[in-house]
Amino acid sequence: MKTINFNQNWRMKGLEEKSSYSIDLPASVMNTLLDKGVIDDPFYRDNEEQAIEIAKKDYVFEKDFEIKEDLLNYENISLYFHGIDTVADIFLNGHKLLHTENMHRIYRLEVKHFLKKGRNTIEVMLYSPIHYIEKKQQEDPLVGVDHALEGYPHLRKAHSMFGWDWGGPKIPDLGIWRDVEMVMWNENRIEDVYIEQEHHEKYVQVDVVTEIQEKVDPDLSLIAKITSPDGNQSEQVVHNLTRKEKLSFTLENPQLWWPAGYGEQPLYQVEIILKKQSEQLDRRKYSIGLRTITVRHEEDQWGGKSFEFVVNGYPIFMKGANYIPEDNLLPRTSKERTEQLIKDSVAANFNMIRVWGGGGGHYPEDYFYDSCDKYGLIVWQDFMYACSVYRLTEEFEQNIREEAIDQIKRIRHHASLGIWCGNNEVEEAMEFWGWPKRSDCAEIILSYLKSSYLIL
Repeated sequence: MKTINFNQNWRMKGLEEKSSYSIDLPASVMNTLLDKGVIDDPFYRDNEEQAIEIAKKDYVFEKDFEIKEDLLNYENISLYFHGIDTVADIFLNGHKLLHTENMHRIYRLEVKHFLKKGRNTIEVMLYSPIHYIEKKQQEDPLVGVDHALEGYPHLRKAHSMFGWDWGGPKIPDLGIWRDVEMVMWNENRIEDVYIEQEHHEKYVQVDVVTEIQEKVDPDLSLIAKITSPDGNQSEQVVHNLTRKEKLSFTLENPQLWWPAGYGEQPLYQVEIILKKQSEQLDRRKYSIGLRTITVRHEEDQWGGKSFEFVVNGYPIFMKGANYIPEDNLLPRTSKERTEQLIKDSVAANFNMIRVWGGGGGHYPEDYFYDSCDKYGLIVWQDFMYACSVYRLTEEFEQNIREEAIDQIKRIRHHASLGIWCGNNEVEEAMEFWGWPKRSDCAEIILSYLKSSYLIL
Protein backbone atom coordinates (compact mmCIF):
# COMPACT_ATOMS: atom_id res chain seq x y z
CA MET A 1 0.00 0.00 0.00
CA LYS A 2 1.20 3.50 -0.80
CA THR A 3 0.03 6.73 0.86
CA ILE A 4 0.70 10.22 -0.51
CA ASN A 5 0.02 13.28 1.62
CA PHE A 6 -1.91 15.92 -0.34
CA ASN A 7 -1.58 18.83 2.09
CA GLN A 8 0.84 20.90 0.02
CA ASN A 9 0.40 23.38 -2.84
CA TRP A 10 -3.26 24.34 -2.76
CA ARG A 11 -4.88 27.59 -3.89
CA MET A 12 -7.78 29.40 -2.23
CA LYS A 13 -10.00 32.09 -3.69
CA GLY A 14 -13.46 33.54 -3.40
CA LEU A 15 -15.80 32.03 -5.94
CA GLU A 16 -16.50 35.43 -7.50
CA GLU A 17 -12.95 36.78 -7.15
CA LYS A 18 -9.99 36.59 -9.53
CA SER A 19 -7.09 36.68 -7.09
CA SER A 20 -6.08 33.49 -5.27
CA TYR A 21 -3.79 32.66 -2.35
CA SER A 22 -1.25 29.86 -2.07
CA ILE A 23 -1.93 27.68 0.97
CA ASP A 24 -0.96 24.40 2.61
CA LEU A 25 -3.41 22.33 4.59
CA PRO A 26 -4.86 22.49 7.12
CA ALA A 27 -6.21 25.86 6.01
CA SER A 28 -9.29 28.01 6.40
CA VAL A 29 -10.66 31.04 4.64
CA MET A 30 -10.41 33.46 7.54
CA ASN A 31 -7.02 32.30 8.76
CA THR A 32 -5.65 32.64 5.21
CA LEU A 33 -7.08 36.16 4.80
CA LEU A 34 -5.67 37.10 8.20
CA ASP A 35 -2.21 35.69 7.37
CA LYS A 36 -2.18 37.55 4.05
CA GLY A 37 -3.11 40.85 5.72
CA VAL A 38 -6.45 41.10 3.90
CA ILE A 39 -8.56 41.29 7.09
CA ASP A 40 -7.99 42.44 10.65
CA ASP A 41 -7.99 40.06 13.60
CA PRO A 42 -11.58 38.79 13.88
CA PHE A 43 -11.18 38.53 17.66
CA TYR A 44 -10.49 42.25 18.04
CA ARG A 45 -13.37 44.44 19.23
CA ASP A 46 -16.39 43.98 16.93
CA ASN A 47 -14.48 42.52 13.96
CA GLU A 48 -16.61 39.39 14.18
CA GLU A 49 -19.17 41.37 12.16
CA GLN A 50 -16.66 41.32 9.29
CA ALA A 51 -16.19 37.59 9.83
CA ILE A 52 -19.91 37.02 9.33
CA GLU A 53 -19.79 38.87 6.02
CA ILE A 54 -16.86 36.71 4.90
CA ALA A 55 -18.81 33.58 5.85
CA LYS A 56 -21.73 34.68 3.66
CA LYS A 57 -19.59 34.06 0.56
CA ASP A 58 -18.56 30.88 -1.27
CA TYR A 59 -14.95 29.79 -1.85
CA VAL A 60 -12.93 27.22 -3.73
CA PHE A 61 -9.82 25.29 -2.69
CA GLU A 62 -7.88 23.88 -5.68
CA LYS A 63 -4.88 21.63 -6.13
CA ASP A 64 -3.07 20.49 -9.28
CA PHE A 65 -1.01 17.30 -9.08
CA GLU A 66 0.81 14.95 -11.40
CA ILE A 67 0.03 11.26 -11.73
CA LYS A 68 2.54 8.93 -13.37
CA GLU A 69 1.59 5.75 -15.12
CA ASP A 70 3.03 3.50 -12.41
CA LEU A 71 0.54 4.95 -9.90
CA LEU A 72 -2.38 4.41 -12.26
CA ASN A 73 -1.48 0.73 -12.34
CA TYR A 74 -2.67 0.28 -8.76
CA GLU A 75 -5.93 -1.65 -8.59
CA ASN A 76 -7.46 0.64 -5.96
CA ILE A 77 -6.95 4.39 -5.50
CA SER A 78 -8.83 6.45 -2.92
CA LEU A 79 -8.81 10.03 -1.69
CA TYR A 80 -9.29 10.52 2.04
CA PHE A 81 -10.58 13.85 3.36
CA HIS A 82 -10.12 13.71 7.13
CA GLY A 83 -11.93 16.99 7.77
CA ILE A 84 -13.93 19.37 5.56
CA ASP A 85 -15.55 22.43 7.10
CA THR A 86 -18.36 22.03 6.14
CA VAL A 87 -20.83 22.42 3.23
CA ALA A 88 -18.88 21.41 0.15
CA ASP A 89 -18.81 19.74 -3.26
CA ILE A 90 -15.66 17.81 -4.21
CA PHE A 91 -14.61 17.57 -7.86
CA LEU A 92 -11.79 15.66 -9.54
CA ASN A 93 -11.00 16.66 -13.12
CA GLY A 94 -14.46 18.18 -13.41
CA HIS A 95 -16.29 15.09 -12.09
CA LYS A 96 -18.36 15.67 -8.96
CA LEU A 97 -17.41 13.04 -6.39
CA LEU A 98 -19.30 14.01 -3.26
CA HIS A 99 -21.39 16.59 -1.41
CA THR A 100 -20.54 17.06 2.29
CA GLU A 101 -22.44 18.60 5.20
CA ASN A 102 -20.51 17.38 8.25
CA MET A 103 -17.15 18.61 9.52
CA HIS A 104 -16.97 15.70 12.00
CA ARG A 105 -16.74 12.98 9.36
CA ILE A 106 -13.96 11.25 7.42
CA TYR A 107 -14.72 10.92 3.72
CA ARG A 108 -13.20 8.23 1.52
CA LEU A 109 -13.66 8.56 -2.23
CA GLU A 110 -12.86 5.97 -4.89
CA VAL A 111 -11.07 7.95 -7.62
CA LYS A 112 -9.19 5.53 -9.87
CA HIS A 113 -11.61 5.92 -12.80
CA PHE A 114 -11.42 9.73 -12.69
CA LEU A 115 -7.62 10.01 -12.69
CA LYS A 116 -5.51 10.45 -15.80
CA LYS A 117 -1.83 10.33 -16.60
CA GLY A 118 -0.23 13.73 -16.18
CA ARG A 119 -1.92 16.76 -14.67
CA ASN A 120 -5.02 16.34 -12.49
CA THR A 121 -7.04 18.90 -10.53
CA ILE A 122 -9.00 18.66 -7.27
CA GLU A 123 -11.58 21.35 -6.54
CA VAL A 124 -13.39 21.69 -3.23
CA MET A 125 -16.25 24.17 -3.48
CA LEU A 126 -17.04 25.51 -0.01
CA TYR A 127 -20.46 27.09 0.43
CA SER A 128 -21.57 29.66 2.98
CA PRO A 129 -22.61 28.01 6.25
CA ILE A 130 -24.67 31.09 7.08
CA HIS A 131 -26.76 30.88 3.94
CA TYR A 132 -27.20 27.16 4.58
CA ILE A 133 -28.59 27.52 8.10
CA GLU A 134 -30.70 30.56 7.17
CA LYS A 135 -32.42 28.63 4.40
CA LYS A 136 -32.95 25.54 6.57
CA GLN A 137 -34.25 27.61 9.48
CA GLN A 138 -36.84 29.34 7.25
CA GLU A 139 -38.06 25.95 6.03
CA ASP A 140 -38.00 24.25 9.43
CA PRO A 141 -37.38 26.37 12.56
CA LEU A 142 -35.39 24.60 15.30
CA VAL A 143 -34.74 25.72 18.86
CA GLY A 144 -31.21 26.51 19.95
CA VAL A 145 -29.36 28.83 22.31
CA ASP A 146 -30.22 32.49 21.83
CA HIS A 147 -26.62 33.74 21.75
CA ALA A 148 -25.76 31.84 18.54
CA LEU A 149 -26.90 32.44 14.98
CA GLU A 150 -30.36 30.97 14.42
CA GLY A 151 -30.53 27.67 12.59
CA TYR A 152 -27.12 26.31 13.62
CA PRO A 153 -28.54 22.90 14.76
CA HIS A 154 -29.30 22.12 11.10
CA LEU A 155 -25.58 21.79 10.30
CA ARG A 156 -23.03 19.32 11.70
CA LYS A 157 -20.48 22.05 12.23
CA ALA A 158 -18.95 23.03 15.58
CA HIS A 159 -21.78 25.04 17.11
CA SER A 160 -19.42 27.44 18.86
CA MET A 161 -18.41 28.82 15.45
CA PHE A 162 -21.84 30.46 15.37
CA GLY A 163 -21.33 32.03 18.82
CA TRP A 164 -21.50 30.54 22.32
CA ASP A 165 -21.98 31.65 25.91
CA TRP A 166 -18.45 30.91 27.13
CA GLY A 167 -17.26 33.78 24.99
CA GLY A 168 -17.14 32.10 21.59
CA PRO A 169 -17.43 34.83 18.94
CA LYS A 170 -19.44 34.39 15.75
CA ILE A 171 -16.65 33.29 13.40
CA PRO A 172 -18.17 30.54 11.20
CA ASP A 173 -15.03 29.79 9.22
CA LEU A 174 -14.75 27.54 6.13
CA GLY A 175 -11.91 25.28 5.01
CA ILE A 176 -10.17 21.93 4.87
CA TRP A 177 -9.16 21.53 8.48
CA ARG A 178 -7.50 18.11 8.47
CA ASP A 179 -5.29 16.06 6.16
CA VAL A 180 -6.06 14.99 2.62
CA GLU A 181 -4.37 11.76 1.47
CA MET A 182 -4.28 9.56 -1.61
CA VAL A 183 -4.11 5.85 -0.73
CA MET A 184 -3.28 3.19 -3.32
CA TRP A 185 -3.16 -0.58 -2.99
CA ASN A 186 -3.31 -3.90 -4.79
CA GLU A 187 -4.41 -7.30 -3.57
CA ASN A 188 -5.77 -6.44 -0.13
CA ARG A 189 -5.59 -4.15 2.89
CA ILE A 190 -6.57 -3.95 6.56
CA GLU A 191 -10.07 -2.54 6.89
CA ASP A 192 -10.48 -2.40 10.67
CA VAL A 193 -8.71 -3.23 13.94
CA TYR A 194 -10.42 -3.53 17.32
CA ILE A 195 -8.37 -4.21 20.46
CA GLU A 196 -10.10 -5.82 23.44
CA GLN A 197 -8.82 -6.42 26.99
CA GLU A 198 -9.84 -8.96 29.61
CA HIS A 199 -8.23 -8.44 33.00
CA HIS A 200 -7.37 -11.22 35.45
CA GLU A 201 -5.50 -11.30 38.75
CA LYS A 202 -2.01 -11.86 37.31
CA TYR A 203 -2.41 -11.37 33.58
CA VAL A 204 -4.31 -9.48 30.92
CA GLN A 205 -5.64 -11.12 27.79
CA VAL A 206 -5.44 -8.79 24.78
CA ASP A 207 -7.41 -9.75 21.68
CA VAL A 208 -6.51 -8.02 18.41
CA VAL A 209 -9.55 -8.36 16.14
CA THR A 210 -8.59 -7.57 12.56
CA GLU A 211 -10.79 -7.37 9.47
CA ILE A 212 -9.32 -7.34 5.98
CA GLN A 213 -11.10 -5.71 3.09
CA GLU A 214 -10.97 -7.86 0.00
CA LYS A 215 -11.43 -11.51 -0.87
CA VAL A 216 -9.45 -14.11 1.04
CA ASP A 217 -6.25 -15.39 -0.60
CA PRO A 218 -4.45 -18.56 0.63
CA ASP A 219 -1.12 -16.76 0.28
CA LEU A 220 -2.12 -14.10 2.82
CA SER A 221 -0.88 -14.04 6.40
CA LEU A 222 -1.56 -11.76 9.33
CA ILE A 223 1.05 -10.91 11.96
CA ALA A 224 0.29 -9.16 15.25
CA LYS A 225 2.98 -7.98 17.64
CA ILE A 226 2.71 -6.47 21.11
CA THR A 227 5.76 -4.74 22.60
CA SER A 228 5.77 -3.99 26.32
CA PRO A 229 7.07 -0.69 27.77
CA ASP A 230 10.36 -2.42 28.64
CA GLY A 231 10.83 -3.82 25.12
CA ASN A 232 9.63 -7.42 25.45
CA GLN A 233 7.77 -8.56 22.36
CA SER A 234 5.08 -11.17 21.74
CA GLU A 235 3.99 -12.24 18.26
CA GLN A 236 1.10 -14.16 16.71
CA VAL A 237 0.80 -15.26 13.06
CA VAL A 238 -2.29 -16.49 11.21
CA HIS A 239 -2.21 -18.16 7.78
CA ASN A 240 -5.17 -19.10 5.54
CA LEU A 241 -7.05 -16.00 6.64
CA THR A 242 -10.75 -15.43 6.88
CA ARG A 243 -12.09 -11.90 6.47
CA LYS A 244 -12.07 -11.43 10.27
CA GLU A 245 -9.42 -12.82 12.60
CA LYS A 246 -8.83 -12.62 16.36
CA LEU A 247 -5.25 -12.94 17.60
CA SER A 248 -5.00 -13.42 21.37
CA PHE A 249 -2.12 -12.53 23.70
CA THR A 250 -1.62 -13.37 27.36
CA LEU A 251 0.40 -10.60 29.01
CA GLU A 252 1.68 -11.77 32.38
CA ASN A 253 2.66 -9.34 35.13
CA PRO A 254 1.00 -6.49 33.24
CA GLN A 255 2.09 -2.91 33.75
CA LEU A 256 -1.19 -1.10 34.39
CA TRP A 257 -2.02 2.39 33.15
CA TRP A 258 -3.21 4.85 35.81
CA PRO A 259 -4.61 8.39 35.86
CA ALA A 260 -2.22 11.17 36.86
CA GLY A 261 -1.51 11.11 40.59
CA TYR A 262 -2.42 7.44 41.02
CA GLY A 263 0.46 5.74 39.22
CA GLU A 264 2.42 5.59 35.99
CA GLN A 265 1.22 5.60 32.37
CA PRO A 266 3.06 2.70 30.68
CA LEU A 267 2.01 2.13 27.06
CA TYR A 268 2.18 -1.05 25.00
CA GLN A 269 2.75 -0.92 21.25
CA VAL A 270 0.51 -3.01 19.00
CA GLU A 271 1.51 -3.63 15.38
CA ILE A 272 -0.55 -5.51 12.79
CA ILE A 273 0.97 -6.50 9.43
CA LEU A 274 -0.83 -7.99 6.44
CA LYS A 275 1.48 -9.93 4.09
CA LYS A 276 1.23 -11.88 0.88
CA GLN A 277 4.10 -14.35 1.02
CA SER A 278 7.08 -12.06 1.70
CA GLU A 279 5.43 -8.83 0.49
CA GLN A 280 3.98 -6.44 3.08
CA LEU A 281 0.56 -5.21 1.91
CA ASP A 282 -0.54 -3.10 4.87
CA ARG A 283 0.40 -2.19 8.44
CA ARG A 284 -1.31 -0.56 11.42
CA LYS A 285 0.25 0.65 14.69
CA TYR A 286 -1.45 1.57 17.97
CA SER A 287 -0.43 2.56 21.50
CA ILE A 288 -2.59 1.07 24.24
CA GLY A 289 -2.67 1.11 28.00
CA LEU A 290 -3.77 -1.85 30.10
CA ARG A 291 -6.54 -0.68 32.42
CA THR A 292 -10.17 -1.14 33.38
CA ILE A 293 -12.53 1.83 33.75
CA THR A 294 -16.06 1.56 35.09
CA VAL A 295 -18.58 3.99 36.54
CA ARG A 296 -20.14 3.08 39.88
CA HIS A 297 -23.73 4.35 39.78
CA GLU A 298 -25.53 2.97 42.83
CA GLU A 299 -28.34 4.11 45.11
CA ASP A 300 -27.14 5.82 48.27
CA GLN A 301 -28.61 6.36 51.75
CA TRP A 302 -29.97 9.80 50.83
CA GLY A 303 -32.18 8.57 47.99
CA GLY A 304 -29.79 9.60 45.24
CA LYS A 305 -27.16 7.73 43.28
CA SER A 306 -23.40 7.73 43.32
CA PHE A 307 -21.37 8.61 40.23
CA GLU A 308 -17.82 7.43 40.71
CA PHE A 309 -15.11 6.39 38.27
CA VAL A 310 -13.29 3.19 39.22
CA VAL A 311 -9.95 2.57 37.51
CA ASN A 312 -8.30 -0.84 37.85
CA GLY A 313 -10.72 -1.56 40.68
CA TYR A 314 -9.72 1.58 42.59
CA PRO A 315 -12.18 4.50 43.08
CA ILE A 316 -10.81 7.78 41.74
CA PHE A 317 -11.64 11.27 42.93
CA MET A 318 -11.89 12.99 39.55
CA LYS A 319 -10.43 16.47 39.15
CA GLY A 320 -10.45 18.44 35.93
CA ALA A 321 -12.20 20.86 33.62
CA ASN A 322 -13.93 21.20 30.27
CA TYR A 323 -11.89 21.27 27.07
CA ILE A 324 -13.40 23.75 24.63
CA PRO A 325 -11.95 24.45 21.15
CA GLU A 326 -8.51 25.98 21.54
CA ASP A 327 -9.09 28.44 18.71
CA ASN A 328 -11.92 29.45 16.37
CA LEU A 329 -9.34 29.48 13.57
CA LEU A 330 -8.55 25.78 13.53
CA PRO A 331 -5.32 25.90 11.46
CA ARG A 332 -3.67 27.84 14.30
CA THR A 333 -3.76 24.83 16.63
CA SER A 334 -0.80 22.47 16.80
CA LYS A 335 0.48 19.32 18.46
CA GLU A 336 2.97 21.33 20.53
CA ARG A 337 0.32 23.78 21.76
CA THR A 338 -2.09 21.00 22.72
CA GLU A 339 0.58 18.93 24.47
CA GLN A 340 1.57 21.95 26.56
CA LEU A 341 -2.06 22.45 27.54
CA ILE A 342 -2.31 18.82 28.68
CA LYS A 343 0.97 19.11 30.63
CA ASP A 344 -0.31 22.29 32.28
CA SER A 345 -3.52 20.48 33.21
CA VAL A 346 -1.57 17.71 34.94
CA ALA A 347 0.57 20.33 36.70
CA ALA A 348 -2.69 21.82 38.00
CA ASN A 349 -3.54 18.41 39.50
CA PHE A 350 -6.10 17.37 36.88
CA ASN A 351 -6.70 13.69 36.30
CA MET A 352 -9.70 14.13 33.95
CA ILE A 353 -10.57 16.37 31.01
CA ARG A 354 -13.95 16.61 29.34
CA VAL A 355 -14.19 17.13 25.58
CA TRP A 356 -17.14 19.43 25.83
CA GLY A 357 -20.04 18.95 23.45
CA GLY A 358 -21.63 21.73 25.48
CA GLY A 359 -19.04 24.10 24.12
CA GLY A 360 -20.30 23.40 20.64
CA GLY A 361 -16.90 21.94 19.85
CA HIS A 362 -15.41 19.26 17.65
CA TYR A 363 -13.69 15.91 18.17
CA PRO A 364 -10.00 16.67 18.84
CA GLU A 365 -7.00 15.59 16.83
CA ASP A 366 -5.28 12.24 17.41
CA TYR A 367 -2.44 14.00 19.18
CA PHE A 368 -4.84 15.30 21.86
CA TYR A 369 -5.61 11.72 22.90
CA ASP A 370 -1.95 10.71 22.53
CA SER A 371 -1.03 13.41 25.05
CA CYS A 372 -3.80 12.35 27.43
CA ASP A 373 -2.50 8.77 27.19
CA LYS A 374 1.05 9.93 27.88
CA TYR A 375 0.32 12.21 30.83
CA GLY A 376 -2.59 10.41 32.48
CA LEU A 377 -5.78 12.39 31.86
CA ILE A 378 -9.00 10.37 31.68
CA VAL A 379 -11.10 11.72 28.79
CA TRP A 380 -14.82 12.26 29.25
CA GLN A 381 -15.85 12.34 25.60
CA ASP A 382 -19.08 14.07 24.61
CA PHE A 383 -20.74 13.55 21.28
CA MET A 384 -21.16 16.95 19.65
CA TYR A 385 -24.77 17.77 20.51
CA ALA A 386 -25.36 20.75 22.76
CA CYS A 387 -28.31 22.74 24.14
CA SER A 388 -30.27 22.35 20.91
CA VAL A 389 -33.11 20.57 19.14
CA TYR A 390 -32.23 18.39 16.15
CA ARG A 391 -34.56 17.19 13.40
CA LEU A 392 -34.23 13.45 12.82
CA THR A 393 -34.69 13.13 9.09
CA GLU A 394 -33.42 10.02 7.33
CA GLU A 395 -30.53 12.03 5.91
CA PHE A 396 -29.62 13.51 9.29
CA GLU A 397 -29.75 10.12 10.98
CA GLN A 398 -27.49 8.53 8.38
CA ASN A 399 -25.09 11.47 8.60
CA ILE A 400 -24.68 11.27 12.37
CA ARG A 401 -24.45 7.47 12.36
CA GLU A 402 -21.46 7.71 10.02
CA GLU A 403 -20.01 10.48 12.19
CA ALA A 404 -20.23 8.28 15.29
CA ILE A 405 -18.66 5.31 13.48
CA ASP A 406 -15.79 7.44 12.18
CA GLN A 407 -14.98 8.95 15.56
CA ILE A 408 -15.44 5.83 17.69
CA LYS A 409 -13.19 3.75 15.44
CA ARG A 410 -10.61 6.52 15.33
CA ILE A 411 -10.08 6.94 19.08
CA ARG A 412 -11.47 3.84 20.83
CA HIS A 413 -8.06 2.23 21.43
CA HIS A 414 -6.73 5.08 23.59
CA ALA A 415 -5.95 4.31 27.23
CA SER A 416 -7.22 7.74 28.24
CA LEU A 417 -10.69 7.31 26.75
CA GLY A 418 -12.92 6.71 29.76
CA ILE A 419 -16.52 7.39 28.76
CA TRP A 420 -18.73 8.45 25.86
CA CYS A 421 -21.59 10.80 26.75
CA GLY A 422 -24.53 11.37 24.40
CA ASN A 423 -24.76 15.16 24.58
CA ASN A 424 -24.73 18.26 26.74
CA GLU A 425 -28.05 19.60 28.10
CA VAL A 426 -30.26 18.20 25.33
CA GLU A 427 -32.24 15.92 27.63
CA GLU A 428 -32.13 18.63 30.30
CA ALA A 429 -33.78 21.11 27.91
CA MET A 430 -36.49 18.66 26.92
CA GLU A 431 -37.24 17.61 30.50
CA PHE A 432 -37.00 20.96 32.29
CA TRP A 433 -36.78 23.86 29.82
CA GLY A 434 -40.01 23.14 27.96
CA TRP A 435 -38.37 22.31 24.63
CA PRO A 436 -40.05 19.82 22.26
CA LYS A 437 -39.59 16.26 23.46
CA ARG A 438 -40.20 14.08 20.43
CA SER A 439 -41.40 15.64 17.20
CA ASP A 440 -38.44 17.98 16.85
CA CYS A 441 -35.63 15.97 18.35
CA ALA A 442 -33.22 13.33 17.18
CA GLU A 443 -34.37 10.35 19.19
CA ILE A 444 -31.21 8.50 18.29
CA ILE A 445 -29.34 11.07 20.40
CA LEU A 446 -31.68 10.59 23.33
CA SER A 447 -31.19 6.84 23.08
CA TYR A 448 -27.58 7.37 24.18
CA LEU A 449 -28.97 8.82 27.39
CA LYS A 450 -32.01 6.68 28.06
CA SER A 451 -30.07 3.43 27.94
CA SER A 452 -26.71 4.12 29.56
CA TYR A 453 -23.40 5.81 29.17
CA LEU A 454 -20.95 4.01 26.95
CA ILE A 455 -17.98 3.02 29.06
CA LEU A 456 -14.67 2.28 27.35
